[in-house]
Amino acid sequence: MSVIKGLDKLLSKMNKAPKIVHDEVVKEVRRKTLAIQKDAKRNAPTGITGDLRRSIKAEVESDGKGVVGRVHTNQEAAMYVEFGTGPVGKGTADIVPKGVILQYRDTPWFVNAKDFPDYDRYRFITISAGEETFILVRGQKAQQFMNPAAQKYKETVSDDMSSSIRKRMIKELKK
Repeated sequence: MSVIKGLDKLLSKMNKAPKIVHDEVVKEVRRKTLAIQKDAKRNAPTGITGDLRRSIKAEVESDGKGVVGRVHTNQEAAMYVEFGTGPVGKGTADIVPKGVILQYRDTPWFVNAKDFPDYDRYRFITISAGEETFILVRGQKAQQFMNPAAQKYKETVSDDMSSSIRKRMIKELKK
């Protein structure tokens, strides 16, 4: 019977492979998620208060079945900024995720001026009714910030993850 020298040590190292793969996947997903968040924040319009930019959050979750990186905002208006609104915004979004169907209002509408404290600087058409002032809105063009950020890293995630795993496995086997 022949014994392969160092086989036990090699098998011990190979048994660590699933944990190494998981750790590297989590690390790479976190790295890409933070990069997407940074790009989305950089490209988001600041508006009056900068609330949209500040609201862009990143999180990574690992539940044993997979690893998910998520970049999101809780700002209600984010979707309208991303894809545009009304007749002005229709067709101005360059990137529309697969399965998303955008619908736009075809006619202008009025909103209360109290919702736009600095409406004067935009030269909106206004109409007064009693004590209230209303602004005629035709919509806005898409100002995409989230989808372009995600798209930028989409093609590199798999290769970067593979490279990271390969490097770590080689490092562990050399020990």
